[in-house]
Amino acid sequence: MSNIKTLAATIIVIVALTETGLAAAVTPLVITLPISAMTATERATYQNLKTSVARKSFLDTRGFLRLCQKVMSGKLPPKNLPIEPRDFKDRYITATEKKVVDGAIVENVAAILGGGETTPNKSAPPIAGGAVTKAPVVTLPISAMTATERATYRNLKTSAARKSFLDTRGYLRLCVEVKSGELPASDLPNEPHDFKKGYITFKENVIIDKALATHLSAMFNGIH
Repeated sequence: MSNIKTLAATIIVIVALTETGLAAAVTPLVITLPISAMTATERATYQNLKTSVARKSFLDTRGFLRLCQKVMSGKLPPKNLPIEPRDFKDRYITATEKKVVDGAIVENVAAILGGGETTPNKSAPPIAGGAVTKAPVVTLPISAMTATERATYRNLKTSAARKSFLDTRGYLRLCVEVKSGELPASDLPNEPHDFKKGYITFKENVIIDKALATHLSAMFNGIH
């Protein structure tokens, strides 16, 4: 009985985010799915799990799904969606449910960011005739974030850090496009002023360095 009570214990997360990064109290949300709220299918899956860790992960994952469903149905403000539980597992949700979770997280991040997704680069190089090229978007669109990027982003505490993360990861995307030939090297914009190497891996930094070298070579040789 004590084990069941432990597994059924709720995790209370207080969402304390504002656009300025200061805490704002909201109603605590229950993430862990109460055993009594499980569907027949969920109960059958839960009973077949062999370890307490797996059972706890299942309850947390399904509970977080419930909150995401509320966000997508308009019953929960996107900004109040808590961070994914540490033991969230994709294997405990269906492909359709995964889309609901992803959609809710995108809504949440957009609400925290303030609704803006992209910021055009203002330093695009001029082309012949004095015209200005269409500026590549530097800031990473929220909808384009990977699961890992999303998790990192949501753990950042200030709006400045979140903006820096999006700009850094977005610039990395452009460098990858230069490497693959999708973006002409001469069109690579300058690094964002808030670019931070702390948001990229060693291998990703190598990609950026190579893209910059290719860009400088293209500009030096007059390739557009």
